[in-house]
Amino acid sequence: MPLARAALEAIQQDSFADDLELPADALAWTPEEVRAFCESGGVQKPTAKLTPAPTKEFSAIKLFGDSHANTFISVEPAVPGADSPTIIAYPYTAGSAMGLHHCDSITGYREALIGDLRGTQPGEAVVLKFGQVDCDFVYYLKWVEDQSLAFEAFAAASVRKYFCFIDNALATLSVTREQLHIMSPFPTVVDDAALRESLCTLPFMSASFKRHFRAKLMTLKLPSLAVRTAQGLCYCERLQAEAAARGLRYLDVYTPLLGGHGVYN
Repeated sequence: MPLARAALEAIQQDSFADDLELPADALAWTPEEVRAFCESGGVQKPTAKLTPAPTKEFSAIKLFGDSHANTFISVEPAVPGADSPTIIAYPYTAGSAMGLHHCDSITGYREALIGDLRGTQPGEAVVLKFGQVDCDFVYYLKWVEDQSLAFEAFAAASVRKYFCFIDNALATLSVTREQLHIMSPFPTVVDDAALRESLCTLPFMSASFKRHFRAKLMTLKLPSLAVRTAQGLCYCERLQAEAAARGLRYLDVYTPLLGGHGVYN
């Protein structure tokens, strides 16, 4: 049974390890594993648990996400001619993970997603793929206004708001935990030279906003590709931990795309 955050903190205090930083996936550990980690000073970590295999076959895979969902439209079966489920992509342009927590999203994608989720059938797999926009755009929209905003704090807030939406969907819609899968973002592929221009491409940006935003960006030193990739990995770790804490399958499409230098291959 996943730990509640209060129980996790109680074990940490009882072990006199208040100043020890717990990994994002600690919520998915057992009380014994948390205690062993705290009492060892962070040395003894539990053995990684494999995500359980699906208990049923699905007739279709419905993938809901930002525009990166389009990547999966042309996916072919791993084995040519295999009878694989059809992948149906639902892209919501510029849809962020944290924006799903707000009823008044600029594009209305939250309500559109809820409507599409209502249309899913029991035999269909549901995959949510959000977080790319948060890592690649939203953080910088906030950071430009407040350079003290650490990515880790932003990621924690974004993932928390995302899972508020997910928890509500599980409680109020017909989507079940067995159907639901959480997919990671992709690693960023924007190199350092193109970053400033890339950050000004969100469709809801007016010409005036872009002009002022670009001017602010020109005065700042932006994180390197290596730093941004590490930040994305931090975001994914939080996603995985929250999914595990709820018994949801997590699909990692981030780390398999990294090369030997720690950035996209």
